[in-house]
Amino acid sequence: MKIYAVIGSGLMGTGITQSLIMADYTVYLIDINNDKLGKSIHYLKNNLEDAAKKGILKDDEIKKKINAIKTSTKLEDI
Repeated sequence: MKIYAVIGSGLMGTGITQSLIMADYTVYLIDINNDKLGKSIHYLKNNLEDAAKKGILKDDEIKKKINAIKTSTKLEDI
């Protein structure tokens, strides 16, 4: 199993994280700001729910993909 780390939970970091979880990878999403991490997870969850509505994902896959993201404010947690 491959595990990736994405540093920064802005627009680009969130997009990279989404691509990786859609390919069934585990991702460590790191940012110095906990609020930004929360916003990123919220954005990702909304995108996954939209994908489920369009038939790209099954509803039960959303939780699995969100759980594949580990967030932290510390690089040492990777």
